[in-house]
Amino acid sequence: MNILRIILLCFILLSGHLKGQKIVSTEKFVSGIGNYENIFLVTDRNVYIAGENIWFNADYFINGVFPEQKQSNILYLELFDDAGTVVAKGKYSLSNNKTSGAIKIPDDIRSGIYIMRVYTRYQRNFPAEAITSIPVVIVNPMLPPMKENDSFINNKQPSEKNKKSESIVITDETEDIIYLIADSSGYSDEKVSYILRIFSGNLNPVWENKLQNSKKYKVRIQKKESLDGLNYFVLYDAYGEIKDISAFYILNDNPNEVSLSLKDSVFSIREPVETEINPEFKVTDDCFVSVAVVKHGTYFPGINNSLPDVYIKNPWLLKDLPSVYSKSPAIKQQIDSALVLYHDYLNTPAFYQKINSLSSCKMKYIPDVREVSLSGVILDKRTDMPVGGVPVYLSVLFDNPQLHIQKTKADGEFIFSLNGLSDVQDVYICPAVQDSVKTKILVEQDFMTDYPHIVHVRFPFTINDKSFLEELYLNFQLNDEFSTEKKPEQSIYPIKENKTFGDIIHKTVLADFITLKTINEVFTEIVPNVKIRKKDQNYYFQVLNELNQELPGQPLTLIDNVPVFNINILLDMHPAQIEKIEVVNKVYVLGDHAFNGIIMITTKTENFAGLQLPDEAVFMEYQTISKEKELYQKLYPSEIEKESRIPDLRNMLYWNPNVTIESKRTKITFYTSDCEGNYDIIVRGYSSDGKPFSGIRKINVRK
Repeated sequence: MNILRIILLCFILLSGHLKGQKIVSTEKFVSGIGNYENIFLVTDRNVYIAGENIWFNADYFINGVFPEQKQSNILYLELFDDAGTVVAKGKYSLSNNKTSGAIKIPDDIRSGIYIMRVYTRYQRNFPAEAITSIPVVIVNPMLPPMKENDSFINNKQPSEKNKKSESIVITDETEDIIYLIADSSGYSDEKVSYILRIFSGNLNPVWENKLQNSKKYKVRIQKKESLDGLNYFVLYDAYGEIKDISAFYILNDNPNEVSLSLKDSVFSIREPVETEINPEFKVTDDCFVSVAVVKHGTYFPGINNSLPDVYIKNPWLLKDLPSVYSKSPAIKQQIDSALVLYHDYLNTPAFYQKINSLSSCKMKYIPDVREVSLSGVILDKRTDMPVGGVPVYLSVLFDNPQLHIQKTKADGEFIFSLNGLSDVQDVYICPAVQDSVKTKILVEQDFMTDYPHIVHVRFPFTINDKSFLEELYLNFQLNDEFSTEKKPEQSIYPIKENKTFGDIIHKTVLADFITLKTINEVFTEIVPNVKIRKKDQNYYFQVLNELNQELPGQPLTLIDNVPVFNINILLDMHPAQIEKIEVVNKVYVLGDHAFNGIIMITTKTENFAGLQLPDEAVFMEYQTISKEKELYQKLYPSEIEKESRIPDLRNMLYWNPNVTIESKRTKITFYTSDCEGNYDIIVRGYSSDGKPFSGIRKINVRK
């Protein structure tokens, strides 16, 4: 069928028209799905050595512009291979509609092409093809790429296809978009009605029209800036069933550009290089760019005038194609050919289902309006039905203790905001014990579990590139060994002070007293304001206030910040396992919950003194905000530094994701390293109105 489409396309281009077809002109553009979020992602380059950092910058837009008030505060970033295996991930806070940082490539992953994607929690409501994604090449000399016949590699398009209609999308001499559709019913005289919609590359609906009472159609749409890039035509019948999906790509005729001025194009090693960024468009407020200076050959657009195979075989990536490619008509021809081959995958039940999911009114994932959140549902263990009104406890353990409590909604759902935390944290979640029902917890995956259909691409480097890759690898190894960048100091001893409840009123350190044999003796003899009571063979604590009056009801009891509901098993502990006992002997309010005192037991162990915890409890490692990383820019301000014998073998000479562009020329300065060869100065960014711009300039470094 692809051959038929290519022949039909050639016929259309040669004839210029098809007789007997109805022409429909329209300007009915729609606003899309509410406040549609989109992320513009750039990395310092595209080719890395395993173990290096990928430096990135992400700009946040709503409906194509920088919003005055964002609806999401967290960006999720993942690096995964063509089998959908995630090798690195992180969460990053948005500030002033952007975030930047670095994600470390594991040093034990195989050479190959990987996909880096970034999204908000709200964007998880959309298919994986709608998520901002860019390809990167990772080279690991110890682990070569998979061979073409290895089991996980899938070069085949899905075999199950919907063949209901055939369509062609072209751009004529007026540069209008022309959509041609012939119903597959053949020569029947029956007239049919359709609904035709255009979705952007991010699967946001931008145009629609009703086509009535005709058998064949030729639809002409005037070109709009909102259609620049990748788009999809989706044809529905009168019953709302998808009949055909076709992709098309529109080049930006008037892209914003920046030029780079240099006094020279050849520089010595360890020499300062000053370049001026000259915008060739009107600069408005909030116009920022990312500037990188990298080894020539490590940035795709800087290599040659051809589109990398990963875009050709995976055209859904074209929605995030660097704007520098838009300047080449040859690239447009390659894109059009790729989209012809893409048609079969678009017309599969799997992709139809993704498009149909966009019409759902229910948004499962709400934006992160604060910081990182953790959500899930409590179910009846026997019936799998949701259980509402159940208190759920979440404890952040060990170095950064926190305690949170929420009651489940009627549908059994709960959600916690975890503020002031970084990196991976140990978390404990447990529902309060229910007498009438046994419950279980299902914790929602915080990262996406949906991945696009990825066609494996042959590793882009061959034996002819051996010396180039060896140079990159050697540079990384030596530069890492001799790096003078200061490493953050880490405390040898963990901080275990629980600040959740503020100042503790009474603290008892057991080492300050004689050794006692039982926990009962400890509370009776040396812990003030706490009494142990017994009812029906069950023990419980009672807290006394400063007037020695019992507070009504039972207190909240914690062992190493984990709630304990069965005091009987706690009393079986040995006092030698306990470091200290702290007591809050007044009513304490935590959120919507009030406790009649709090008893906190801190042990000397790392396993909660072997305490048997409820079967419903869940322990997990949870990713919170990734720690910020700042690049150490190498400088040679004096002859002493310049004559240093410490080798400087950087593959990336400069990276700054927050350069402010002004109407006048903007200057940046960086220093060359000890490596000779060609380097690319790359400038990329978006203006406040959502228009991309870019510039690239090559320099040469020699001794």
